[in-house]
Amino acid sequence: MEKFIKVIGKDIHNWKAYELSADKLKIGVIPLGGRIISLEFCGEEFFFVQEEHAGDKFDFTNLSVEELEERKKVMGFRLWGGDKTWVAPQSKWRLDIPPLVLDAGWYDVELQGQRIKLRSPLDPETGLQISREITLHINNELELKQIFYNHSDKDIEWGIWDVSQILRNIYVCIPVEVDKIIPYPEEGDSVKMLDKLVHSGEGDWISIHCNAPIHFKYGAIPNRGHILTFKKSKLKNDFLIMERIFNLSPGAKYAHDVAVEVYNSPTMNYSEVEVHAPLQTISPGKSVEYSQTWRFRKATREDIRKITGDTNLSKLS
Repeated sequence: MEKFIKVIGKDIHNWKAYELSADKLKIGVIPLGGRIISLEFCGEEFFFVQEEHAGDKFDFTNLSVEELEERKKVMGFRLWGGDKTWVAPQSKWRLDIPPLVLDAGWYDVELQGQRIKLRSPLDPETGLQISREITLHINNELELKQIFYNHSDKDIEWGIWDVSQILRNIYVCIPVEVDKIIPYPEEGDSVKMLDKLVHSGEGDWISIHCNAPIHFKYGAIPNRGHILTFKKSKLKNDFLIMERIFNLSPGAKYAHDVAVEVYNSPTMNYSEVEVHAPLQTISPGKSVEYSQTWRFRKATREDIRKITGDTNLSKLS
């Protein structure tokens, strides 16, 4: 019985939030887009928040696709931060902005002990409704289940796309060969900086160094469903690991032709760690789901040196 898990209603960044905590892990969840807006391990915050839009709340009830487009024109592309579910491919977004009902709509919240279930309003732009189920365990482990429901009257094709905006400086480590990392030429310095930012480590691990406001994005199909994010604690002389475990589908079609992506912002203090489920056709009334496990622990300097290939760790400072 996981009796040490508690749910506390409180404000986080001016939002009404729900806090789950167990062991050394604490998360804050908000209805806006069903986000995990805060994630602390050993007292260290991992997630970025776009403070100028903190506390935003919107009502898109009964708006048509055309009316939602007008709202997009007024609002522009806002991030808000944390961890959220987007729909892939990005090329299908109207006005190149995520569907507002799914990204910024007010999700219903259901508390079930150590689990929070969030469900979006119905989205006329995509035909989807999104469910996010977040379960916290006492061994510093979190489970995230994302579900797409087709509430339209026709087949639709979308991919589940999970995006975490993590405060720099970090190393993102992926089990894949360097020559299989795909740079995105349209994303700033991705091609030019690849040799400086992507390094081989122990075994088949490569590390992407996210430690400066440089514009880049890289994608890959990893050798297995595993990503490590290393972060140096600002509170103590500790190195922390956020580990993601997820399923890969060999031979499956992915919306961006990759299963993982790493984006680095040139203007804000975050990098994105992104995990894709395969692109799927969803029939009317049907659903698809995709789950990840997140694990957190401390790391030694030697652990990080081996996996990242960085001998002095200066870029994590």
